[in-house]
Amino acid sequence: YMQLGQFQAAIATFDRATTIGEQLQTPRSLARLYWSLSESLRADGQSATAQRYADMATEHLRAAANRTTFAQMQSNLGLAYSELGRLEEAEKTLTHARDLAARAGDAQAQSIALASLAHVQLARNDVKSAKKSAEGALSNAEESGDHDALGRAHLALGEALAAGNANDAADEQFSKGLKFLDESGSPAELTRAYERYADLLEKRGDVKRALEYLRRARQVAGSR
Repeated sequence: YMQLGQFQAAIATFDRATTIGEQLQTPRSLARLYWSLSESLRADGQSATAQRYADMATEHLRAAANRTTFAQMQSNLGLAYSELGRLEEAEKTLTHARDLAARAGDAQAQSIALASLAHVQLARNDVKSAKKSAEGALSNAEESGDHDALGRAHLALGEALAAGNANDAADEQFSKGLKFLDESGSPAELTRAYERYADLLEKRGDVKRALEYLRRARQVAGSR
């Protein structure tokens, strides 16, 4: 219809498609579709209609941002439950956060939710699920390119590997994770990461290195 210049028919068809598409696509992909139609209409001189579709594109982008924020809030809530030892509630909340982030098409938020979920699954001694969640977190983090997400994902995978006694592989993941967190400028996360790695080293009997990472944790915490 667009190629034939039958714009009213094109709009009607597009409206029907998006009624179904809203159930299937992410807000970002819908925004791209609305923006594409807006540009075509504007090129044809239909400025008022083009502006309406541009506004709809903007609204879908706003919805995407809101879903991302809510997914991140759910991740923080899940971690809070975990810290209180309420592991069942933590796992349920973090699973919900992961699903929200996936529907929003936000790889960064999905990665953070999965890394946190891996930590809770380890606390429940479910090493297999924790490793799978951590690997998913790393995959999403690499897609997003965000250093904070990459740092958390590598650490989550390191913890899962350590729980499976794959110490050399775990050390490699921790090294990568600490490097990314240092580069991300997230002192709170970096402090926690140093402390968690120190705990693992102490459990292995490597007291000297454990004390070194505790010292680094104090240094970072003191510079905040």
